[in-house]
Amino acid sequence: FFFRMSRMVLLWGVAMVGLAVAEQDWAADTQPDHAGDTDPDGSKYGEEAFVRCGSTTGDFVIHAKKKWAPIGYSRFMALTADKDYWPNQLIYRNIPGFLAQFGVPALPEDSRRWASEPRLKDDVHLPQFESGKFRPGLVSFAGGGPDSRTHHLFISTGADAGFLGGADHETPFGTIEGGPEGQGIKNIRAWYNGPEAAEAEKEQHEYVSEGNVYMEPKYPKLARITGCFVIHTLQPGHKEGALHADKWEGHEL
Repeated sequence: FFFRMSRMVLLWGVAMVGLAVAEQDWAADTQPDHAGDTDPDGSKYGEEAFVRCGSTTGDFVIHAKKKWAPIGYSRFMALTADKDYWPNQLIYRNIPGFLAQFGVPALPEDSRRWASEPRLKDDVHLPQFESGKFRPGLVSFAGGGPDSRTHHLFISTGADAGFLGGADHETPFGTIEGGPEGQGIKNIRAWYNGPEAAEAEKEQHEYVSEGNVYMEPKYPKLARITGCFVIHTLQPGHKEGALHADKWEGHEL
């Protein structure tokens, strides 16, 4: 029991320190107003979406659900609609069995553009995602305190995911298709998590400020997301859907 409590405190501290560092990096000279849901009726982005992502260790699909976190869902879909956001993002933070974090565009001007957008109001925590109930394969925004979400994301990856869910920003808007032992999450767990990843995490400020041109020569082993695109959406009034395999055809990541 003592070991588990100590580990819980350690992981929580690691998470909050890392996210707080990133939060400082996002800060603009003038704090923008906090944003609510930019698509409240789902007419633009739908109520659910399947987003296919390519990575250096294989593909995965994010099943995003507006009902889980309406504000986060709409921002995620806006990010995915930006052709300059996803390509060649580095997995700059990866703690095995806990989480993998990303969301910094390859070019610093794109990071600055998204950092200038209003930070998101926190979505309401659903009971199934409270602390202790977080499970592997959930996708959420990272943050550094109340109403702090911008464009940094993480995926819970293993048994220690249950330590997540206690912070206001840790409200999942999606899950990895295939479940906790499917090929998608296996490809994510295969992302590089060795010494270079531990060092790269310390340079979030430089990464945000200078982009991949700074990080790649120093940390060539880091995994990356090669691109993401929407393969299917469900509009308001539809039942929960399954992945349409034909939507995958003809796309290169």
